Amino acid sequence: MLQAPPSASSDREPVALDSAWPASSALRSLRYRSYRYFWLASLFTFTPWMMQFLVRGWLALQLTGSPLWVGLVAAAFQAPSLVLSFVGGVLADRFRRRNIVLTNEVVQLAGYLLLTGLFMSHSLDRWSLLLLSLASGISFALAMPARQSMVPRLVPVADTMNGIVLTNGVFSTAQIVGPALGGVLIGAWGEGAALLATAVLALPSPFLLLRVREQRTAERNGEVHSPFQEFLEGMRYVRGSAVVLALIALGAAGTMFAMPFQSFMPVFARDLQAGPQGLGILQGAVGIGSLAGVVFLSLQKSERPSTAVMVGGSLSYGLAVTLFALSPAFWSSVLIAFTVGVFGTLFLTTNFTMVQLVVPDELRGRVLSIRMVIFGMQPVGQIGGGAAAEFITTKYAVAMGGLICVALMLLVLARAPELRRS
Repeated sequence: MLQAPPSASSDREPVALDSAWPASSALRSLRYRSYRYFWLASLFTFTPWMMQFLVRGWLALQLTGSPLWVGLVAAAFQAPSLVLSFVGGVLADRFRRRNIVLTNEVVQLAGYLLLTGLFMSHSLDRWSLLLLSLASGISFALAMPARQSMVPRLVPVADTMNGIVLTNGVFSTAQIVGPALGGVLIGAWGEGAALLATAVLALPSPFLLLRVREQRTAERNGEVHSPFQEFLEGMRYVRGSAVVLALIALGAAGTMFAMPFQSFMPVFARDLQAGPQGLGILQGAVGIGSLAGVVFLSLQKSERPSTAVMVGGSLSYGLAVTLFALSPAFWSSVLIAFTVGVFGTLFLTTNFTMVQLVVPDELRGRVLSIRMVIFGMQPVGQIGGGAAAEFITTKYAVAMGGLICVALMLLVLARAPELRRS
Protein backbone atom coordinates (compact mmCIF):
# COMPACT_ATOMS: atom_id res chain seq x y z
CA MET A 1 0.00 0.00 0.00
CA LEU A 2 1.02 3.60 -0.50
CA GLN A 3 2.34 5.14 2.69
CA ALA A 4 2.30 8.83 3.54
CA PRO A 5 5.58 10.10 4.97
CA PRO A 6 5.59 11.20 8.59
CA SER A 7 5.78 14.88 7.67
CA ALA A 8 2.46 14.62 5.85
CA SER A 9 0.63 14.06 9.13
CA SER A 10 2.70 14.37 12.30
CA ASP A 11 3.49 18.08 11.90
CA ARG A 12 -0.13 19.13 11.54
CA GLU A 13 -2.47 20.53 14.17
CA PRO A 14 -5.41 18.25 15.03
CA VAL A 15 -8.67 19.16 13.28
CA ALA A 16 -11.46 19.70 15.80
CA LEU A 17 -14.79 17.94 15.30
CA ASP A 18 -17.77 20.26 14.89
CA SER A 19 -20.57 17.76 14.26
CA ALA A 20 -21.90 14.44 15.55
CA TRP A 21 -21.95 13.05 12.01
CA PRO A 22 -21.26 9.26 12.20
CA ALA A 23 -17.57 8.46 11.83
CA SER A 24 -18.39 5.58 9.49
CA SER A 25 -20.63 7.68 7.22
CA ALA A 26 -19.79 8.16 3.54
CA LEU A 27 -20.16 11.90 4.30
CA ARG A 28 -17.96 11.84 7.40
CA SER A 29 -15.68 14.69 6.26
CA LEU A 30 -18.65 17.05 6.55
CA ARG A 31 -18.27 16.71 10.33
CA TYR A 32 -15.64 19.45 10.13
CA ARG A 33 -16.96 23.00 9.92
CA SER A 34 -14.27 24.51 7.72
CA TYR A 35 -14.47 21.59 5.32
CA ARG A 36 -18.26 22.06 5.06
CA TYR A 37 -17.80 25.71 4.10
CA PHE A 38 -15.10 24.74 1.60
CA TRP A 39 -17.36 22.00 0.19
CA LEU A 40 -20.28 24.40 -0.25
CA ALA A 41 -18.02 27.08 -1.76
CA SER A 42 -16.76 24.49 -4.23
CA LEU A 43 -20.35 23.75 -5.27
CA PHE A 44 -20.86 27.44 -6.09
CA THR A 45 -17.53 27.48 -7.89
CA PHE A 46 -17.76 24.40 -10.08
CA THR A 47 -21.45 24.71 -11.04
CA PRO A 48 -21.06 28.11 -12.75
CA TRP A 49 -17.66 26.99 -14.08
CA MET A 50 -19.27 24.04 -15.87
CA MET A 51 -22.08 26.28 -17.13
CA GLN A 52 -19.54 28.75 -18.43
CA PHE A 53 -17.53 25.98 -20.09
CA LEU A 54 -20.63 24.80 -21.95
CA VAL A 55 -21.84 28.29 -22.90
CA ARG A 56 -18.40 29.38 -24.14
CA GLY A 57 -18.19 26.30 -26.33
CA TRP A 58 -21.69 26.90 -27.66
CA LEU A 59 -20.92 30.59 -28.34
CA ALA A 60 -17.70 29.64 -30.13
CA LEU A 61 -19.64 27.28 -32.37
CA GLN A 62 -22.33 29.89 -33.06
CA LEU A 63 -19.78 32.63 -33.80
CA THR A 64 -17.54 30.55 -36.06
CA GLY A 65 -19.19 27.23 -36.98
CA SER A 66 -15.74 25.66 -36.61
CA PRO A 67 -14.77 22.67 -34.39
CA LEU A 68 -11.23 24.08 -34.37
CA TRP A 69 -12.43 27.31 -32.73
CA VAL A 70 -14.40 25.32 -30.17
CA GLY A 71 -11.13 23.58 -29.29
CA LEU A 72 -9.20 26.86 -29.27
CA VAL A 73 -11.58 28.55 -26.81
CA ALA A 74 -11.38 25.56 -24.47
CA ALA A 75 -7.60 25.41 -24.89
CA ALA A 76 -7.24 29.10 -24.03
CA PHE A 77 -8.66 28.34 -20.59
CA GLN A 78 -6.44 25.33 -19.94
CA ALA A 79 -3.18 26.43 -21.58
CA PRO A 80 -2.03 28.75 -18.72
CA SER A 81 -1.88 25.71 -16.43
CA LEU A 82 1.02 24.48 -18.53
CA VAL A 83 3.28 27.24 -17.15
CA LEU A 84 1.56 29.18 -14.36
CA SER A 85 0.67 26.15 -12.24
CA PHE A 86 4.33 26.08 -11.15
CA VAL A 87 3.94 29.64 -9.85
CA GLY A 88 0.67 28.66 -8.18
CA GLY A 89 2.38 25.73 -6.46
CA VAL A 90 5.06 27.96 -4.94
CA LEU A 91 2.37 30.42 -3.82
CA ALA A 92 0.38 27.59 -2.22
CA ASP A 93 3.36 26.50 -0.12
CA ARG A 94 4.24 30.08 0.89
CA PHE A 95 0.91 31.76 1.65
CA ARG A 96 -2.51 30.94 3.08
CA ARG A 97 -4.15 28.72 0.54
CA ARG A 98 -7.62 29.95 1.43
CA ASN A 99 -6.72 33.52 0.46
CA ILE A 100 -5.33 32.42 -2.90
CA VAL A 101 -8.54 30.53 -3.69
CA LEU A 102 -10.66 33.48 -2.51
CA THR A 103 -8.84 35.87 -4.86
CA ASN A 104 -9.48 33.51 -7.76
CA GLU A 105 -13.23 33.43 -6.97
CA VAL A 106 -13.43 37.22 -7.17
CA VAL A 107 -11.52 37.29 -10.47
CA GLN A 108 -13.71 34.56 -11.98
CA LEU A 109 -16.88 36.40 -10.96
CA ALA A 110 -15.60 39.59 -12.61
CA GLY A 111 -14.92 37.62 -15.79
CA TYR A 112 -18.44 36.16 -15.81
CA LEU A 113 -19.93 39.64 -15.48
CA LEU A 114 -17.74 41.05 -18.25
CA LEU A 115 -18.62 38.25 -20.68
CA THR A 116 -22.32 38.76 -19.89
CA GLY A 117 -22.00 42.50 -20.50
CA LEU A 118 -20.23 42.02 -23.84
CA PHE A 119 -22.87 39.56 -25.02
CA MET A 120 -25.80 41.72 -23.90
CA SER A 121 -24.32 44.77 -25.66
CA HIS A 122 -23.74 42.76 -28.87
CA SER A 123 -20.00 43.43 -28.61
CA LEU A 124 -18.85 39.83 -28.26
CA ASP A 125 -16.73 38.37 -31.05
CA ARG A 126 -14.50 35.31 -31.35
CA TRP A 127 -11.38 37.13 -30.17
CA SER A 128 -12.91 38.67 -27.03
CA LEU A 129 -14.37 35.24 -26.20
CA LEU A 130 -10.89 33.72 -26.62
CA LEU A 131 -9.22 36.41 -24.47
CA LEU A 132 -11.77 36.10 -21.65
CA SER A 133 -11.28 32.34 -21.66
CA LEU A 134 -7.51 32.91 -21.43
CA ALA A 135 -7.85 35.39 -18.53
CA SER A 136 -10.07 32.94 -16.65
CA GLY A 137 -7.50 30.22 -17.25
CA ILE A 138 -4.65 32.34 -15.87
CA SER A 139 -6.50 32.92 -12.59
CA PHE A 140 -7.49 29.25 -12.44
CA ALA A 141 -3.90 28.09 -12.97
CA LEU A 142 -2.53 30.28 -10.19
CA ALA A 143 -5.18 29.18 -7.67
CA MET A 144 -5.78 25.50 -8.43
CA PRO A 145 -2.70 24.08 -6.63
CA ALA A 146 -3.88 25.91 -3.48
CA ARG A 147 -7.44 24.63 -3.90
CA GLN A 148 -6.34 21.05 -4.50
CA SER A 149 -3.96 21.00 -1.55
CA MET A 150 -6.43 22.49 0.97
CA VAL A 151 -8.37 19.32 1.85
CA PRO A 152 -5.58 17.74 3.97
CA ARG A 153 -5.58 20.96 6.04
CA LEU A 154 -9.33 20.80 6.67
CA VAL A 155 -9.75 17.16 7.76
CA PRO A 156 -7.57 14.71 9.71
CA VAL A 157 -5.33 12.28 7.86
CA ALA A 158 -7.74 9.37 8.39
CA ASP A 159 -10.45 11.25 6.47
CA THR A 160 -8.27 12.75 3.73
CA MET A 161 -9.37 10.27 1.07
CA ASN A 162 -13.03 10.79 1.99
CA GLY A 163 -12.60 14.56 1.86
CA ILE A 164 -10.99 14.42 -1.58
CA VAL A 165 -13.73 12.06 -2.82
CA LEU A 166 -16.50 14.36 -1.55
CA THR A 167 -14.81 17.36 -3.16
CA ASN A 168 -14.75 15.42 -6.42
CA GLY A 169 -18.41 14.70 -5.75
CA VAL A 170 -19.06 18.44 -5.82
CA PHE A 171 -17.40 18.61 -9.22
CA SER A 172 -19.48 15.67 -10.43
CA THR A 173 -22.67 17.29 -9.17
CA ALA A 174 -21.67 20.47 -10.97
CA GLN A 175 -21.18 18.43 -14.15
CA ILE A 176 -24.84 17.42 -13.88
CA VAL A 177 -26.42 20.66 -12.74
CA GLY A 178 -24.24 23.16 -14.64
CA PRO A 179 -24.54 21.83 -18.22
CA ALA A 180 -28.17 20.78 -17.80
CA LEU A 181 -29.14 24.21 -16.47
CA GLY A 182 -27.05 25.95 -19.11
CA GLY A 183 -28.63 23.93 -21.92
CA VAL A 184 -32.15 24.57 -20.63
CA LEU A 185 -31.54 28.31 -20.24
CA ILE A 186 -30.01 28.63 -23.72
CA GLY A 187 -32.91 26.73 -25.25
CA ALA A 188 -35.61 28.66 -23.35
CA TRP A 189 -34.26 32.22 -23.05
CA GLY A 190 -30.99 32.32 -24.95
CA GLU A 191 -27.28 32.57 -24.19
CA GLY A 192 -27.66 35.83 -22.24
CA ALA A 193 -29.82 34.17 -19.60
CA ALA A 194 -27.29 31.36 -19.18
CA LEU A 195 -24.42 33.84 -18.83
CA LEU A 196 -26.28 35.92 -16.25
CA ALA A 197 -27.21 32.80 -14.25
CA THR A 198 -23.52 31.85 -14.20
CA ALA A 199 -22.58 35.12 -12.50
CA VAL A 200 -25.43 34.86 -9.98
CA LEU A 201 -24.49 31.29 -9.02
CA ALA A 202 -20.88 32.32 -8.42
CA LEU A 203 -21.79 35.02 -5.88
CA PRO A 204 -21.97 32.89 -2.67
CA SER A 205 -18.54 31.26 -3.05
CA PRO A 206 -16.31 34.14 -1.82
CA PHE A 207 -18.50 34.66 1.27
CA LEU A 208 -18.39 30.96 2.16
CA LEU A 209 -14.61 30.86 1.77
CA LEU A 210 -14.29 33.69 4.29
CA ARG A 211 -15.60 31.22 6.91
CA VAL A 212 -12.92 28.60 6.18
CA ARG A 213 -10.11 28.23 8.74
CA GLU A 214 -7.36 25.99 7.42
CA GLN A 215 -5.03 24.18 9.83
CA ARG A 216 -1.40 25.19 9.44
CA THR A 217 1.45 22.74 9.55
CA ALA A 218 4.61 23.32 11.56
CA GLU A 219 6.74 26.15 10.22
CA ARG A 220 9.58 25.08 8.00
CA ASN A 221 12.97 25.40 9.61
CA GLY A 222 16.15 26.52 7.96
CA GLU A 223 17.01 28.88 5.13
CA VAL A 224 14.23 30.55 3.15
CA HIS A 225 14.79 29.82 -0.53
CA SER A 226 13.84 31.83 -3.58
CA PRO A 227 10.64 30.85 -5.42
CA PHE A 228 12.72 29.32 -8.22
CA GLN A 229 14.72 27.22 -5.75
CA GLU A 230 11.50 26.06 -4.12
CA PHE A 231 10.12 25.09 -7.50
CA LEU A 232 13.29 23.05 -8.20
CA GLU A 233 12.89 21.37 -4.81
CA GLY A 234 9.45 20.14 -5.88
CA MET A 235 10.81 18.93 -9.21
CA ARG A 236 13.60 17.00 -7.47
CA TYR A 237 11.07 15.33 -5.20
CA VAL A 238 8.95 14.16 -8.15
CA ARG A 239 11.99 12.96 -10.08
CA GLY A 240 13.18 10.97 -7.07
CA SER A 241 9.82 9.28 -6.41
CA ALA A 242 9.11 6.50 -8.91
CA VAL A 243 5.51 6.14 -7.67
CA VAL A 244 4.66 9.85 -7.96
CA LEU A 245 6.32 10.02 -11.39
CA ALA A 246 4.26 7.06 -12.63
CA LEU A 247 1.04 8.55 -11.22
CA ILE A 248 1.70 11.85 -13.00
CA ALA A 249 2.47 10.03 -16.26
CA LEU A 250 -0.84 8.15 -16.05
CA GLY A 251 -2.64 11.43 -15.43
CA ALA A 252 -0.93 12.92 -18.47
CA ALA A 253 -2.16 10.16 -20.77
CA GLY A 254 -5.77 10.57 -19.66
CA THR A 255 -5.69 14.37 -19.61
CA MET A 256 -4.07 14.92 -22.99
CA PHE A 257 -5.86 12.31 -25.08
CA ALA A 258 -9.14 11.23 -23.40
CA MET A 259 -10.39 14.19 -21.36
CA PRO A 260 -10.53 16.68 -24.29
CA PHE A 261 -13.58 14.82 -25.64
CA GLN A 262 -15.77 17.09 -23.45
CA SER A 263 -14.53 20.16 -25.33
CA PHE A 264 -16.19 18.79 -28.46
CA MET A 265 -19.56 18.10 -26.85
CA PRO A 266 -21.16 21.03 -28.76
CA VAL A 267 -20.02 19.42 -32.01
CA PHE A 268 -21.38 15.99 -31.02
CA ALA A 269 -24.70 17.58 -29.99
CA ARG A 270 -24.91 19.34 -33.36
CA ASP A 271 -24.00 16.24 -35.37
CA LEU A 272 -26.56 14.18 -33.42
CA GLN A 273 -29.13 16.93 -34.09
CA ALA A 274 -29.73 17.28 -30.36
CA GLY A 275 -29.52 21.08 -29.97
CA PRO A 276 -28.62 22.93 -26.74
CA GLN A 277 -30.95 20.77 -24.63
CA GLY A 278 -29.27 17.64 -25.94
CA LEU A 279 -25.90 19.19 -25.20
CA GLY A 280 -26.97 19.65 -21.59
CA ILE A 281 -28.18 16.03 -21.43
CA LEU A 282 -24.88 14.69 -22.79
CA GLN A 283 -22.84 16.74 -20.32
CA GLY A 284 -25.24 15.84 -17.53
CA ALA A 285 -24.87 12.11 -18.32
CA VAL A 286 -21.13 12.42 -17.81
CA GLY A 287 -21.82 14.17 -14.51
CA ILE A 288 -24.28 11.51 -13.31
CA GLY A 289 -21.72 8.83 -14.12
CA SER A 290 -19.08 10.79 -12.23
CA LEU A 291 -21.39 11.08 -9.25
CA ALA A 292 -21.97 7.32 -9.32
CA GLY A 293 -18.19 6.83 -9.23
CA VAL A 294 -17.95 9.24 -6.29
CA VAL A 295 -20.64 7.34 -4.36
CA PHE A 296 -18.74 4.09 -4.92
CA LEU A 297 -15.46 5.58 -3.70
CA SER A 298 -17.02 7.38 -0.71
CA LEU A 299 -18.41 4.07 0.58
CA GLN A 300 -14.92 2.55 0.73
CA LYS A 301 -13.71 2.08 4.29
CA SER A 302 -10.01 2.11 3.48
CA GLU A 303 -7.93 5.21 4.16
CA ARG A 304 -5.91 4.43 1.01
CA PRO A 305 -7.15 4.26 -2.58
CA SER A 306 -7.07 0.98 -4.49
CA THR A 307 -4.43 0.67 -7.20
CA ALA A 308 -6.59 -1.95 -8.92
CA VAL A 309 -9.51 0.51 -9.12
CA MET A 310 -7.24 3.20 -10.57
CA VAL A 311 -5.71 0.88 -13.19
CA GLY A 312 -9.06 -0.58 -14.23
CA GLY A 313 -10.65 2.85 -14.33
CA SER A 314 -7.84 4.32 -16.40
CA LEU A 315 -8.01 1.72 -19.16
CA SER A 316 -11.82 1.65 -19.20
CA TYR A 317 -11.91 5.45 -19.40
CA GLY A 318 -9.99 5.56 -22.68
CA LEU A 319 -12.06 2.76 -24.18
CA ALA A 320 -15.33 4.42 -23.15
CA VAL A 321 -14.28 7.70 -24.79
CA THR A 322 -13.60 5.80 -28.01
CA LEU A 323 -17.02 4.14 -27.92
CA PHE A 324 -18.71 7.48 -27.20
CA ALA A 325 -17.07 9.07 -30.22
CA LEU A 326 -18.24 6.29 -32.53
CA SER A 327 -21.80 6.06 -31.18
CA PRO A 328 -24.29 6.61 -34.05
CA ALA A 329 -27.37 7.64 -32.03
CA PHE A 330 -28.16 10.22 -29.36
CA TRP A 331 -29.46 7.94 -26.59
CA SER A 332 -26.67 5.41 -27.00
CA SER A 333 -24.28 8.35 -26.72
CA VAL A 334 -26.01 9.38 -23.47
CA LEU A 335 -25.56 5.87 -22.04
CA ILE A 336 -21.90 5.70 -23.02
CA ALA A 337 -21.31 9.23 -21.67
CA PHE A 338 -22.53 7.90 -18.31
CA THR A 339 -19.89 5.14 -18.36
CA VAL A 340 -17.23 7.70 -19.34
CA GLY A 341 -18.15 9.63 -16.20
CA VAL A 342 -17.97 6.54 -13.98
CA PHE A 343 -14.58 5.33 -15.19
CA GLY A 344 -13.12 8.82 -15.44
CA THR A 345 -13.94 9.47 -11.79
CA LEU A 346 -12.60 6.12 -10.60
CA PHE A 347 -9.34 6.79 -12.40
CA LEU A 348 -8.82 10.50 -11.78
CA THR A 349 -9.94 10.53 -8.14
CA THR A 350 -7.81 7.56 -7.08
CA ASN A 351 -4.86 8.89 -9.09
CA PHE A 352 -5.12 12.33 -7.49
CA THR A 353 -5.69 10.93 -3.98
CA MET A 354 -2.59 8.74 -4.23
CA VAL A 355 -0.49 11.79 -5.08
CA GLN A 356 -2.02 13.74 -2.16
CA LEU A 357 -1.30 11.00 0.37
CA VAL A 358 2.28 10.32 -0.69
CA VAL A 359 3.52 13.91 -0.73
CA PRO A 360 4.43 15.79 2.50
CA ASP A 361 2.39 18.95 3.17
CA GLU A 362 5.31 21.35 2.84
CA LEU A 363 5.79 20.13 -0.76
CA ARG A 364 2.18 19.40 -1.62
CA GLY A 365 1.41 22.66 -3.40
CA ARG A 366 4.45 22.41 -5.65
CA VAL A 367 3.97 18.74 -6.48
CA LEU A 368 0.29 19.30 -7.23
CA SER A 369 1.29 22.21 -9.44
CA ILE A 370 3.23 19.72 -11.54
CA ARG A 371 0.07 17.60 -11.59
CA MET A 372 -1.80 20.72 -12.73
CA VAL A 373 0.66 21.21 -15.57
CA ILE A 374 -0.74 17.94 -16.86
CA PHE A 375 -4.15 19.60 -16.87
CA GLY A 376 -2.55 22.37 -18.91
CA MET A 377 -1.58 19.80 -21.53
CA GLN A 378 -5.23 19.42 -22.51
CA PRO A 379 -4.81 22.06 -25.24
CA VAL A 380 -2.43 19.66 -26.99
CA GLY A 381 -5.31 17.24 -27.33
CA GLN A 382 -7.95 19.92 -27.91
CA ILE A 383 -6.13 21.80 -30.64
CA GLY A 384 -4.77 18.61 -32.18
CA GLY A 385 -8.20 17.01 -32.02
CA GLY A 386 -9.84 20.11 -33.46
CA ALA A 387 -7.35 20.22 -36.34
CA ALA A 388 -7.78 16.50 -36.99
CA ALA A 389 -11.57 16.93 -36.88
CA GLU A 390 -11.36 19.36 -39.78
CA PHE A 391 -9.97 16.54 -41.95
CA ILE A 392 -11.23 13.21 -40.57
CA THR A 393 -14.40 14.38 -38.70
CA THR A 394 -14.74 14.94 -34.97
CA LYS A 395 -15.85 11.42 -34.08
CA TYR A 396 -12.77 9.77 -35.58
CA ALA A 397 -10.42 12.35 -34.07
CA VAL A 398 -11.85 11.81 -30.56
CA ALA A 399 -11.91 8.02 -31.00
CA MET A 400 -8.25 8.10 -31.99
CA GLY A 401 -7.45 10.11 -28.84
CA GLY A 402 -9.16 7.50 -26.66
CA LEU A 403 -7.13 4.68 -28.20
CA ILE A 404 -3.87 6.61 -27.85
CA CYS A 405 -4.76 7.16 -24.17
CA VAL A 406 -5.17 3.40 -23.60
CA ALA A 407 -1.90 2.60 -25.37
CA LEU A 408 0.07 5.14 -23.30
CA MET A 409 -1.45 3.94 -20.04
CA LEU A 410 -0.47 0.35 -20.83
CA LEU A 411 3.07 1.55 -21.55
CA VAL A 412 3.33 3.41 -18.23
CA LEU A 413 1.97 0.46 -16.25
CA ALA A 414 4.38 -1.91 -17.98
CA ARG A 415 7.34 0.29 -17.08
CA ALA A 416 6.28 1.11 -13.49
CA PRO A 417 6.58 -2.00 -11.30
CA GLU A 418 6.79 0.29 -8.23
CA LEU A 419 3.21 1.40 -8.88
CA ARG A 420 1.92 -2.14 -9.34
CA ARG A 421 3.49 -3.12 -6.01
CA SER A 422 2.04 -0.10 -4.14
